[in-house]
Amino acid sequence: MVVIGTGANNKINFFAGNGNGTFATVVTTDIPGTTDHRYAETVDLDRDGRLDLVFSSFGSAPGTVHVFRGKGKGQFDPVTALSVSNNPWGLALGDLNGDSKEDLVVAGHLSGKLDILLSTAQ
Repeated sequence: MVVIGTGANNKINFFAGNGNGTFATVVTTDIPGTTDHRYAETVDLDRDGRLDLVFSSFGSAPGTVHVFRGKGKGQFDPVTALSVSNNPWGLALGDLNGDSKEDLVVAGHLSGKLDILLSTAQ
């Protein structure tokens, strides 16, 4: 999957992989109330076997990280917004507490804070 932010507006573009080294047609999604999408990661957050999309919106205050839960075949459920410190810059995923679930760490650019969101997936 390739994800592209579209600058200072509320859109992201993503291209789902076809499984053969090519990509499907671009899908453009509006995320109301957000701008300047900086970082994106794909990971199976909810452990359902389908990739989910996580991205930060730098221009948001309070800070926001958005999660699209994957439905398969390049389709996603409506976006879920998670509150974090102002101006989230980078994000990383990993098992921080040893429970075999992907947790999320978000770095706040102007706040100088690090937000840790532990997974509650089953």
